[in-house]
Amino acid sequence: MSDTVPDLKNLLLAIASKSGLPMEADEALRDRFSLSEFVLARETGEESGDRAEARGLGAAFLFAGIGASLRSEARWSRIQIPLQHRWLDEDSQEQSEEVEALNLSESSQVADLSELLLERSRQDLRDDLLTLADRKHACFPHLEFGLDVDGQLEALPHGMLQGVVTKLLTLDAASHAWRLDPTMAFPDLPMCHSESEPTLQQYGYQRRFRDPEGDLALYRLHAMMGKYRIHLRVIHESRRIEIGYIGPHLDTVKYH
Repeated sequence: MSDTVPDLKNLLLAIASKSGLPMEADEALRDRFSLSEFVLARETGEESGDRAEARGLGAAFLFAGIGASLRSEARWSRIQIPLQHRWLDEDSQEQSEEVEALNLSESSQVADLSELLLERSRQDLRDDLLTLADRKHACFPHLEFGLDVDGQLEALPHGMLQGVVTKLLTLDAASHAWRLDPTMAFPDLPMCHSESEPTLQQYGYQRRFRDPEGDLALYRLHAMMGKYRIHLRVIHESRRIEIGYIGPHLDTVKYH
């Protein structure tokens, strides 16, 4: 599939990775699914009676995935399908809620579904900032991250995480805009600066981190967050922005 349709590629990968019950799914979620019933929510004006079971869409909702439907009826053409979710809680009491499952039925829905999936991922991150390391690829799809970043994120104080998320959102948007506009020679990176040559000569070793392939690379650009920094590099050949370091201010000739 051509690189000119990355949204479609990413969406198909999301669907494929969510087919069936994910092996890595939390055991509590798997148990909840086994104790759940999902049926199509009743349409406005629809007569009462039995409603169609929708376990596939239910799995898509519960495991944050995407369902895929054939357009045999008008209802299957929607990208969000309302469901009634009923389950037994730990006290064997029946619980019920109305939910919406994401659904793909034709290729023209890819862009809208991608945006919905991205927003859901980001909302999950806002609800639990401590999952930033695990959710970074889903929440910032236009950035790449070196192999040292997860450990750096885990070492950050909790109070810094919201600032990191805000800055990564800005960098992700800048990377996306750069990829979409071939006339841009360099991405517009607000509040990003390159280290001075004297600093690189004396402290350049502090700015070398493992890239996504595990090779050491120099991350000479940095985005400022008070006393913290995000170090990155711009790779022109593939028009990528790569994050190598997120943590406290590193030494410079003026700050050490």
